[in-house]
Amino acid sequence: MIGVSPVGPFRTRHLDTSAASLALWERGGYNRSDVRAFLNATQYALRHPNVALDARITNAYIYRRAGRLRGPMRCSLADRRQGS
Repeated sequence: MIGVSPVGPFRTRHLDTSAASLALWERGGYNRSDVRAFLNATQYALRHPNVALDARITNAYIYRRAGRLRGPMRCSLADRRQGS
């Protein structure tokens, strides 16, 4: 993998596995078969009836990072009453 990014493909056109699209990925330094496998797996996951999409807000990665740093958020009504 080249670089590190919290953002994956986010438009359906980014999931194109045509020869022309895969050639663009290759020119960017990616392995054609790895890209095809990744894009096919992403398409499969997005079509699943129980899909869970990422937050769709500006700078969503900040919220995900904060959640990992602070641990699970406790937000039940019982917790609020007890002052937790």
